[in-house]
Amino acid sequence: MDRTVINQWIISYEIYVRLLCFILILGCLAYWEMRSTWRKSLLNQRTRWFTHLALGGFSAFLVRISYPVLGLGMAVVAEQQHLGLLHTTVHLPFWLIFLFSVLGMDFAMYMEHRWMHRYQIFWRVHQVHHTDTELDVTTGVRFHPIEYFFMMAVKLLAILFLGAPVLAVFVFEVLFMSLTLFNHSNIRLSPVVDYYLRWFLVTPSMHRIHHSDIAFEHNRNFGFCFSFWDRMFNSYLLSPHQGENNLVIGLETHRQQAFQSIQKLLVLPFIKKQKKSVNPPNHIK
Repeated sequence: MDRTVINQWIISYEIYVRLLCFILILGCLAYWEMRSTWRKSLLNQRTRWFTHLALGGFSAFLVRISYPVLGLGMAVVAEQQHLGLLHTTVHLPFWLIFLFSVLGMDFAMYMEHRWMHRYQIFWRVHQVHHTDTELDVTTGVRFHPIEYFFMMAVKLLAILFLGAPVLAVFVFEVLFMSLTLFNHSNIRLSPVVDYYLRWFLVTPSMHRIHHSDIAFEHNRNFGFCFSFWDRMFNSYLLSPHQGENNLVIGLETHRQQAFQSIQKLLVLPFIKKQKKSVNPPNHIK
């Protein structure tokens, strides 16, 4: 099939396909959480789900109506104007351009995540995600609107720099959404499956370490989709110091239930920091 036809179909139906994928993946992972739970919840799950989905939906809506062009639009511009590294350097077959584009966009999101932890101005926004004292599939959408805006800006710059094609951007968006829900989910994988899977993908067990209340641990394992970035850039941690079963999720300074309401999460980046600092350690680079 002609790529132009494929691109037109993607642009026309992208929002419906992504919404359908989100609902299906959310439902499947929620069912998996019930069948093979890592840790029993002590909180009201209906309240958590409403808070997280409302926050994520509100943030995504603001981004969609605020940006003049989103990922697919930027890909169309890059493709039509022959902009970006993959259009202006050596000629490559489409499958390689597709592969490099997906990897490049995921690397950009990995670096964005590191910046969120390294710089105090970003950390104050990102701590909204880390104040969740439990993990489940909906934690994957618990981000402040400001962070959604920043993530989109980084993604657009990556697409323009790479010259990523429309199909690659579309596949990456679905992959990124799916794996972010997956690696935040409250599921238990067998040690053997987890061992082999995490050589390539970020697993729930690997990502839980990133939500530890210990600063050294929540400044590790930044990957969203592919796990090899953490290994390549010395941010990989195999297991938490106290063992996975004793892992404490969240931030010590934000354990009060008041921090879990959607109103508090929206204003949290602007609240004076707590007595115990939640700043990232200086050695994180």
